[in-house]
Amino acid sequence: MKQLYYTGVGSRQTPPDIQRLMRNIAHRLQEMGLRLRTGDATGADRAFRNACCNQEVYTAKESVLHSINPYVIDAMAMAERIHPAWDRMSEYAQALHARNCFQVLGECLDNPSEFLICWTPEGKPVGGTRTAIMVAKEHGVPVFNLGDSQGLSALTGHVKMQPWYAAHSLSHS
Repeated sequence: MKQLYYTGVGSRQTPPDIQRLMRNIAHRLQEMGLRLRTGDATGADRAFRNACCNQEVYTAKESVLHSINPYVIDAMAMAERIHPAWDRMSEYAQALHARNCFQVLGECLDNPSEFLICWTPEGKPVGGTRTAIMVAKEHGVPVFNLGDSQGLSALTGHVKMQPWYAAHSLSHS
């Protein structure tokens, strides 16, 4: 059976109650067999990371060290196209945005996540999370922002509509 992925990211300033919610979501999705893709930042990334062991963690260091992943150049180009002020950022900041491409599309940039869960202030696409949101939208990956008042209910409705959810629910009745 094909491994299913979801992306869990967001602001370093994600509120503690939302981080608890993220941990609960991550734990439940792991029970359903989904693998987390996230980063190594504090806040939302850490909340997702600490809740499960079935995960891929992408770092900016990997994006700077081109020899680690041959797809870094492609991720950099993708992030540059998406970011409105690319040429005003440091190489490290650029690497952070390139890392977001991997979080959504996987290590070869060819296997999009089933969906992206994030938190940004007021549910707006801002900061580094904006890059992940834009990559997701470009690749048809549904985005559920817990900073939006409808984010959690939309995520719940989406998950319950997936074939893998029905299979999991039936096998654990």
